[in-house]
Amino acid sequence: MSCPIKKKIGAEGEKIAEKYLLSRGYKILKRNWFCYAGELDIVAFNRKLIFVEVKTLSRSVGEDPSVMLTRRKRLKWYHTSNYFLLRHHLLGADWRYDFVGVIKDGRKYLLRHYKNISIP
Repeated sequence: MSCPIKKKIGAEGEKIAEKYLLSRGYKILKRNWFCYAGELDIVAFNRKLIFVEVKTLSRSVGEDPSVMLTRRKRLKWYHTSNYFLLRHHLLGADWRYDFVGVIKDGRKYLLRHYKNISIP
């Protein structure tokens, strides 16, 4: 699959995840927040600050998006979120990590939300 197609599918998955989170009462604070350490897909709030990583796969790939959340990705997520907390003077805030896996199956999207992911 070419890179522009992957980016398009990824952006669609992030929009689906955002709509899902909004429907569950989450407030979206930031989307695609960048810094030197990396990118945060979604920063949301629902009684606490939530760093949401979104991974989207086409059904043809045939695996669960959560397998894409490698140790390396988790460490990058950790460093990026810590910089976000520092940059926004939120070091004492209550926060957690969530993962949203989206599978594109033709015109349908299947979504799975994993709350309070542990970061090694």
